[in-house]
Amino acid sequence: MLREETTGNAIVNKQATTMTLGDTDWHQVTAAYTAEDSGDTLHYFVYASNLASSSQNFLADCLSLWAPSAP
Repeated sequence: MLREETTGNAIVNKQATTMTLGDTDWHQVTAAYTAEDSGDTLHYFVYASNLASSSQNFLADCLSLWAPSAP
């Protein structure tokens, strides 16, 4: 989930992306989001639920945010 907050910690907007997978391979998740204001803070959360067993793990790596150049 990505959440945008103002400098006063008020939530401006949020967006979630979900996946249901039937395997244990690596998967890339891409989601587009346009911030409301250049002074806001973006919080990015990654989590897993409904794992098949307690012996399964969830790993996330190579997280990045991309900002396009101004026109």
